[in-house]
Amino acid sequence: MYTKRDINIKGHGAIDMMARMTNDAFAESAAIARSTQQFQDLFKGVEFTPAQKASAVQIKKIYDSLIHRAVTISREVEQAPGLKIVATNSHGQQIEIIGLAEKKHPNIFDDRKLDITVVENKSPYNQSQKKWIAIAPIFDADGKPEFQSNGQPQTKHLGYISEAGLQQFQGDIKSFTELNNLSKEIVSGFAASQVRVAFKQVKEYAIAARESIPDLEKEAVAAAMWQVSTASKEDVERGFKKTSAAFAIFGEELVGRLDKLQFTEFAVVGTHKPSNEHLGRKWVGEKVECHIEQAPVPINPTQNKRWLVAEDKKLGVFRSESAQLPIGTSFTAEITSPPSASVIITSTQGNQLKVGQLKKYAFPEQEWKGDDGVITIKIVGTEKAVTPLAFVDDKPLGVVDKESFKLLSERLNVRGVKVDGFKFQGRLESTPATIANIKVDPETIRYPQVWAREEALVREKKIKANQKVSIRTEIPTADTPKTESVKREEWEKQMLKLAIVCLQDNPANAGEEMQTATFGDGKYRVIYHEPSEMLRVVDEDEQRGTLYKLQRGKAVQVCNFTDKEKQNFEILRLGQQFIKPASENLQRE
Repeated sequence: MYTKRDINIKGHGAIDMMARMTNDAFAESAAIARSTQQFQDLFKGVEFTPAQKASAVQIKKIYDSLIHRAVTISREVEQAPGLKIVATNSHGQQIEIIGLAEKKHPNIFDDRKLDITVVENKSPYNQSQKKWIAIAPIFDADGKPEFQSNGQPQTKHLGYISEAGLQQFQGDIKSFTELNNLSKEIVSGFAASQVRVAFKQVKEYAIAARESIPDLEKEAVAAAMWQVSTASKEDVERGFKKTSAAFAIFGEELVGRLDKLQFTEFAVVGTHKPSNEHLGRKWVGEKVECHIEQAPVPINPTQNKRWLVAEDKKLGVFRSESAQLPIGTSFTAEITSPPSASVIITSTQGNQLKVGQLKKYAFPEQEWKGDDGVITIKIVGTEKAVTPLAFVDDKPLGVVDKESFKLLSERLNVRGVKVDGFKFQGRLESTPATIANIKVDPETIRYPQVWAREEALVREKKIKANQKVSIRTEIPTADTPKTESVKREEWEKQMLKLAIVCLQDNPANAGEEMQTATFGDGKYRVIYHEPSEMLRVVDEDEQRGTLYKLQRGKAVQVCNFTDKEKQNFEILRLGQQFIKPASENLQRE
């Protein structure tokens, strides 16, 4: 009985306590519906023609209209049985008013034209099919209108506007608040037998539609209908309506796709952000051990996301519309970084231009790693649609970012220099890829023994009455390591001191939970997450990923610095050139 909802609890007795425990267990194990878009790759690899897709769309359209009609009739019989009014205006448009027995208006059967006012049902127990109420004036036995003490006409609820009636107004009846001089006809409402007939018609159409498709084309048409049904993210109810035709007509084909895992290719996003513990690494198809983990997002520690963890380091999060594997699943996967979507060009004066839309031009696949070149800005198009392009050695690179172009134009205008044709020497650096493509080896998938329930929000940890809570909000300074119980080597202390000074020199970090800066002549980037007091150092130039990771008061979790680098840290002092001046450091930021 309680497979779809929990048990209502009204008291505090023994049975209520047992019911509460049962509800808790139910909540932990309840099946959670997902967006149909997450399953859009179920028929991946199955091709279909435009004609087959058109056929699928038409079949689905008819099925959806039949199932909608059957569901509407069913709801009306269940929630507003009995007589109903079919009211017609002077233009022949009809509107149905149901629920007459519930409202008991005294003039239902009077032989006169009908005037109604439509108002929205504000009841907290309002049901979707009773959203709009029809109100009509009251007449006495002599056919004269009754009035209230304030002189206003006496009115009473007549019934509800049916879903079928709302279709006359394309679902929007707000602009038709008053409907006057309507002729009315009282007719019998739908019966339970008509509900059965309506659903029987749906089933018969599904069978006939399937039989009309040649056996050799069934899978292709099923794939086409599935693509149409899962094309966009929808809520659960809408998702059912969108996919119910595919399940009813192509059940065999759907089941046939479940013999093996179909969802083996994913994309994770946010790989360009400091939360990527492989930041700076270019993936070229390495096969590595991975698992799915639920963890907070650094920019919003109260919100959980599904993370792909590769080689025990977080890489990125799954899109909400992407196919999902259970939390705790582990597997071997091939990871590839797509070509960068943009390039940063730094002039010899330290000014920067961002250039995007690289795929359309001469260097769609090239990764720029500090390459030098002669940059030319050219303006193409008309005054109404001007496009600034950046050329490298006379070959088009891409479109100059709008903000970058604005700043460049302002600087050149001050100097009296034209933007079109402007040339300068620049160094090109590809920006990190924003996504990573994951290809799972299905033979290596290991599901968790206990499946974890997905929680969108991080649960607050309950604190015992005698438990002390200590919260630190400051960045660790050069003095704070003295208070830590963990002993650090001299090179490590010096490296931390250099990194922290650069963090503090960057004004963009003020008040931010996630803080970052470069140091070591731009070779390294330090990333500090204030809420967790986690500090990481990544390779900025050679794409070695995370070189160092620790949390305040704990031993080092990752240390991949070479012996030579450790020696360099140990002998350096703050006054030396190893730390870039704050102004120069900010230019890189």
